[in-house]
Amino acid sequence: MRPRTLGVTGWWIWNDQGLYVKAARAWAAGNLDPLQHWYFPGYPLLGAAFSLLTPIQPFYLPDLLCLLAFGWLFTLLAARLAPDLRWSRAIGAVTFFVTVGLSPWEMKVFVEPWSTTPTAPLALGSLILAMRFWDRPSASRAALLGLVAAAAILFRPTDAAVLLAVCGASAGITLLLHRLRWRDAAAATAAGIAGAAAPVVLLAGLHLSIFGWHWGSYIEQSRLAGFEWRLLPLRWVMIFVSPQPLFADNYGLAQEFPWIAPGVAGMAACLIASRGSAWFRHALVTAAIGAHCAAYLAYRDLHPQGLLHFSNYHYFKWVLPVFGLYTVYLFALIWTAPRRRLAWGAGAVAVIALFGWRPQWVEHAPGYTANDARIEGPQTLVLPHGLHCVRDGVRLAATGDYWAIYSGQSTMQTSDRTYSANNDLKSFPVPGGLLFTVLRPTPPGESVVTFNPEVTLNQSMAPEIGRQTLVFGWPGWGKHIRERLDAWWRGEPGKPAHHSPPPG
Repeated sequence: MRPRTLGVTGWWIWNDQGLYVKAARAWAAGNLDPLQHWYFPGYPLLGAAFSLLTPIQPFYLPDLLCLLAFGWLFTLLAARLAPDLRWSRAIGAVTFFVTVGLSPWEMKVFVEPWSTTPTAPLALGSLILAMRFWDRPSASRAALLGLVAAAAILFRPTDAAVLLAVCGASAGITLLLHRLRWRDAAAATAAGIAGAAAPVVLLAGLHLSIFGWHWGSYIEQSRLAGFEWRLLPLRWVMIFVSPQPLFADNYGLAQEFPWIAPGVAGMAACLIASRGSAWFRHALVTAAIGAHCAAYLAYRDLHPQGLLHFSNYHYFKWVLPVFGLYTVYLFALIWTAPRRRLAWGAGAVAVIALFGWRPQWVEHAPGYTANDARIEGPQTLVLPHGLHCVRDGVRLAATGDYWAIYSGQSTMQTSDRTYSANNDLKSFPVPGGLLFTVLRPTPPGESVVTFNPEVTLNQSMAPEIGRQTLVFGWPGWGKHIRERLDAWWRGEPGKPAHHSPPPG
């Protein structure tokens, strides 16, 4: 069975949540010791503000308020995206109830403390304010837009960067297309910059009060992990579509949130069917979702094995319900559109182009020979020429606990640096052993990988260098549908094999 332990019992002993609570209590006590603080200060400060009311769970009330704000803003966004659709706000409310209230996975990441909870309403608020600025650009609206979009930096800098880039670009396009007088345009630009500067200055003051002129451990760790944009196509398929059959015991977001694929079709259809201001609104939301997903998919420490088990899909918390909203638009709005045939065709093309893929392992990656990987001890793998592509890896026969392989702190030594797990390399449990991969290419020359002591390599089995590739066709979960259809066609209905993930 898939892991379905969706309660909050015990979350306070988890790493991230424990650090949130620790920092919240430190802020409440006025303790600025750097050892008490790890993440950006915004979310712990919210917990500190309510710690007297709910000392055991300081994030209970702020999370509830953020959820209510997110739902309210979701209905406003629905009204903005489909102003001509009857009962648009009511449709938004029902969609929110179905995609959030009735979704155990979505509610799970709103109940558990995550710093993405306050950025969810900030994201929707920024998009709505950008649409308002399009309707009537002014300095006051520009200042409010900059303030709300930049406020996300107090919680998550990646979210803030995406919102500022997308909303800043939309504001610039608005000023150009509305042809304001240069004084009005300059005033709006200055106001937007001033509004965005306020949260940045506040964050700088809070950071200096704790860490002084040092970056802090969290920022330094995030910098070391960084983003690998060459992983984006592979990550899209493995995270959003399905990691099967490459990782047969894991699931993609489209398998748990069935409104993602039709939501993508709805976005493409709305872009084709809309004109003028309506097109701008759909383009703004589509650009924001695309940029947000791309940024997190390129993050090196995001993998399908931790997606559901560690709730790492919380990165996409505000994005997932919007896919549900566009699923409704696909059927309710596009059905009456003048260009509905072309719109539906665009939706079908988008789904095929983005979801018609599956990841596979290809043996004997080009550029390597059988001697380019060898085992020299129970925890030692030698790569005489390294691995020069982020999709390359080595399959090894090995024994060890599932999470010892996945979360083990293995290292790789080259001539000039030491590579660490999660930031530079990753090991994945596979049947019979593990798959070792790099998250950034290694320089030419010998690389020596040392696995943690809980993993033992089988020295009698030769390692196999290969490559993770994408194959166009049925996605991983589509194989089960095809098997059912084939069985039905042959008159032999049956149940296809089902793979279960490892125990949590």
